[in-house]
Amino acid sequence: MKLFIPQSIFAGISIFNLDASILENVESRPAATIVNDVEEDRCDAAIIPSFDLLRHPDLFVSRKAGISFDGALCNS
Repeated sequence: MKLFIPQSIFAGISIFNLDASILENVESRPAATIVNDVEEDRCDAAIIPSFDLLRHPDLFVSRKAGISFDGALCNS
């Protein structure tokens, strides 16, 4: 499973508990490009900026988990 995360310290911290087999397939990308990567099937899952969910309502969001950063913490 290929996972894309934004190039931010918070995204990096959030993946520490993932299984080693998943960590091998994690790729850090510019936040602005991740939604396009998801739409073009370049990855299986991604951590994307919250605002992109408003602009792309067709994206699937997990029912079980969600992480949101606001204000100064959102600077990715």
